[in-house]
Amino acid sequence: MLEIIPGKLQFTRIRENEIWSGIIIHTCGIRFGISKGIPSFIPSSIYRKYRRIKAYYENIPVLAWSSKNEYIRHMRRIHFLGIKRLIELLIEKKLKNVKVLCIGCGWGFEVFLLSELLRRRKVSFKIVGLDLARKPLVYGKKLAKKISVWDNVDFAIGVVEYLPFKSNTFDAITAIFGSLDHTINIAQALKEIWRVLKPGGFFLATFLNKFSLHTVLSAIKSPRFLLKFLKKAHEKIAYVTVRGFRIPTHFWNIIEISNYFSKFSMHAIEKFGIFCIIPASFKKQKMSKFHKILAFFDFYSSQILWFLGRYLMYIFEKLKDEQTLF
Repeated sequence: MLEIIPGKLQFTRIRENEIWSGIIIHTCGIRFGISKGIPSFIPSSIYRKYRRIKAYYENIPVLAWSSKNEYIRHMRRIHFLGIKRLIELLIEKKLKNVKVLCIGCGWGFEVFLLSELLRRRKVSFKIVGLDLARKPLVYGKKLAKKISVWDNVDFAIGVVEYLPFKSNTFDAITAIFGSLDHTINIAQALKEIWRVLKPGGFFLATFLNKFSLHTVLSAIKSPRFLLKFLKKAHEKIAYVTVRGFRIPTHFWNIIEISNYFSKFSMHAIEKFGIFCIIPASFKKQKMSKFHKILAFFDFYSSQILWFLGRYLMYIFEKLKDEQTLF
């Protein structure tokens, strides 16, 4: 992974009995620590902003979003549709060696799905998984070794506002299931994504939909929810309390997504909706029979009723005729 990080780096091992621990020293004097084979590329100024979110993700079980939950499984099926389409777009480019960055990867669901699909297509690849929390990345690194993709997959701690990679490095970038929803400086995050993505490259992302069908029906049903919704509708960042942690969360609307990405010379080529006609009841493990019927129609209408989804999933392409944006 060090070959795609700008500048000259020097690795110093600080524990003789632990090969994959030490310090990476940049030529500018910045030091990045490595522990259990996971380098951390978060500057201290940014780390302070994200300490609460990091604490939250470090404290939840690594496999909290496992497929044992039928609502999570339904969401992952639609994530699979997006990732499968992303692979098809990359194959059409006839690339000899594909580089992919997975932002907010957790233990690596999308990392291992991408690696498996690329292996089936007999395409050489390098995938970097980036997350704020170390614990799920350590699990992901062990899993990569277990399923023999050790040489093709790397993990690192980092945040999207400060991507420690060279410009125009990746053929594709993913940011699914909350990666951009909990970003504090959205403009800076998109600027960094634009910078490290190659011209003609693809960006797959999901966004929490401010005006999902579930939100609209909840507002109609509950005047109290409607008042709360109207009160916070103008706020760019809302603080949602989850397991005792106040997590900064951004709810998007379709016009906002379009405006943001058009500024960064990226246009949407695919759109999906997740939980369009079924509520996202993550606290429940099992779906009722009625919800299973809704989930069937939700899956097959994900590209028709996409704008109603609790999560909006887009695939963007970075235009080749780049302009100076900054």
